[in-house]
Amino acid sequence: MAAKSKTVYKVIAPKPFTYVATNYFGGLWADEKGVFVTDNEETYKYLLTFAEFKDITGI
Repeated sequence: MAAKSKTVYKVIAPKPFTYVATNYFGGLWADEKGVFVTDNEETYKYLLTFAEFKDITGI
């Protein structure tokens, strides 16, 4: 039986971009192109609540 692969979500942020806090203890950094990468669906949905953040998962 094959293991189910996790979906890796990608969200691009508008400029300027650097960091989004996801809780009191941590957060995510965008890469040099402003792309956040996560395999956590809740984090992915949270990022999309910000203005002009766009889903680029399938790109």
